[in-house]
Amino acid sequence: MKKYILGFVTGVCLLPIWDSLTELLQVALEVPKGKLSKKVIKINNELQDIQEQSEPVNTCAIGFQIPDEEYYEDDDF
Repeated sequence: MKKYILGFVTGVCLLPIWDSLTELLQVALEVPKGKLSKKVIKINNELQDIQEQSEPVNTCAIGFQIPDEEYYEDDDF
């Protein structure tokens, strides 16, 4: 009977407490990961700004050409 009561107390009281403690541990491990992500995002934004400043903006479209006024009869298609 003593084991039955101990098992019941463990199931009702200790398991939810253990579950809450493991959730707190998981949250505590997520905080440093979030801080590292913020640093990475900040560095990526700085790199993007540097690239925008150093690269000239080219707005020409590749693949489109203004048709010539001349008509070529000898085109091989």
